[in-house]
Amino acid sequence: HRLMAARVLAERASPEWVAHLRDRVVARDAPIAALWALHQAGGLDETLGVRLIEHPSALIREWSVRLLGDRRRIGAPLLNAWLHRIPRETDVRMRAQMAATARRLPAHQALPLVAALVTQDEDVRDPCLPLLCWWVVESHWPSARPAVLDLWKTDDLWKHPMARESLLGRLMRRCAVQGRRQDLLDAAWLLDRAPNPESVTALMAGFEEAFRGRDASALPQELVQALARRGKASLSLRLRQRDPAAVPESLDRLKNPATGIPEKVELVKTLVEIRASGLRNVLLASLRDQPTPVRQAALSGLGLEEDPALAAVVLALLPGASPELRSSALNFLVSRPAWSLSLLDAMSRGEVQARSIPAEVAERLRRSPDATVRQRAVAALAASVPVPNSTTAQRIRQIEEVLKKSPGNPYAGEALFQQRCAACHRLFFKGGSVGPDLTSYQRDHLGTLLTSILDPSAEIREGYTSVEVETRDGRTLSGFLTDRDDRQITLRGLDGQDQALLVAEVLAVRPTGRSLMPEGLLEGLSDDQLRDFFAFLRSSQPFSR
Repeated sequence: HRLMAARVLAERASPEWVAHLRDRVVARDAPIAALWALHQAGGLDETLGVRLIEHPSALIREWSVRLLGDRRRIGAPLLNAWLHRIPRETDVRMRAQMAATARRLPAHQALPLVAALVTQDEDVRDPCLPLLCWWVVESHWPSARPAVLDLWKTDDLWKHPMARESLLGRLMRRCAVQGRRQDLLDAAWLLDRAPNPESVTALMAGFEEAFRGRDASALPQELVQALARRGKASLSLRLRQRDPAAVPESLDRLKNPATGIPEKVELVKTLVEIRASGLRNVLLASLRDQPTPVRQAALSGLGLEEDPALAAVVLALLPGASPELRSSALNFLVSRPAWSLSLLDAMSRGEVQARSIPAEVAERLRRSPDATVRQRAVAALAASVPVPNSTTAQRIRQIEEVLKKSPGNPYAGEALFQQRCAACHRLFFKGGSVGPDLTSYQRDHLGTLLTSILDPSAEIREGYTSVEVETRDGRTLSGFLTDRDDRQITLRGLDGQDQALLVAEVLAVRPTGRSLMPEGLLEGLSDDQLRDFFAFLRSSQPFSR
């Protein structure tokens, strides 16, 4: 109604009405419709904008910035007024609008606004502002490269956590990913310019992220020297730089019980990426005496081998394996036809039960590129019958009636969630990362929730479309893409493991049109268990005993 009223006022505006609207807009109790009408009538100019940036209403301030910024260039007086306002601005939505508007302005106006915004330390954990500021900088790199680098010529920005975390690390990653000599020299300049350890840490994190899965042995000497001066290169980066001392040091770190599990996983993945000498023996040793996450990383690395005998090694892991390790082992076995045949042989001997094979693994066997594997899998593993939409709707109604009868116990429901969902989904800071984080998901709408569970392929959330990747060395991998550029792709499998593949290694990437989430998650649950499960799943806060 307010927008319609604004349009009507604008259409009928006379010079007297425009003057009246200007007076109304600057009033303390100005309605936002008056500003919209003034804009529609052509009466919102930058002179008035300088006054409105100090208006008591955050909504008036926000919309004055939005409407004037839509022109994609502003005058110096208005820019200065906005810059003067930012340190005193109390409304975070207004600061977010300032960042969004900066994205539309030329570099010489946008970058000073971003520099002012990222010095507001209270916004460092805001879900939107840091990324909004980075998108502004990114839009001017490398077209306004000197202006972007000029931001870091004084010590001011380096002191602020949002500048370091939202801009610095990402800028370093962009330089490293581009990989041209000038970009890498810019990376060296940033490293040399960094005035504090926190900034060096942010730069190195961005740099190492860019070189994950890539060889770093041909860096310009200027960058190598900058890295050496800082002394901050991790062991993984030194491996990628082909430092002769890095491999022995890595092996010692892997053997040391005091080395943290995340570091061991990273070292195993890096040794695989660089195809280190003696890699096979390192990975086989890791399968025997390392924690589960390290063994999972070792299995991923052994997937590069084409030795049929490795199937027996991996099959021996299945008895007594944790669910996570079992998932990785099965993913390994179905990735090559020879290993798939070994798995089917073990099933025919009764060493592996057909009912223990997850639906997604069974489907991959039935779709194997090898005809023999397909025929044997079809005979050994019955395909699930698709549930008609009418049956799904009926089942939704049945569950809704069950849940209406009495409330459930969320504490008991949490245990059910851990058994059936937590391997893939995170909820309240617990769980895996194969599927979407459910914490912010629309869990209060039962119809949507039940449809997603009972018919997971009906609507697949963006970014979680299942794909099959065929590699040039004969593997068939399954999962969803978490990252992709012109050099490599990263595939996350059902076991939650990320696998970096060089584009040159990939023969084909094919969408499967199905969700990675298996059907039948609610099968076998009693009415009381259903109530408990949904009491936890629909809760708005975590429960703990």
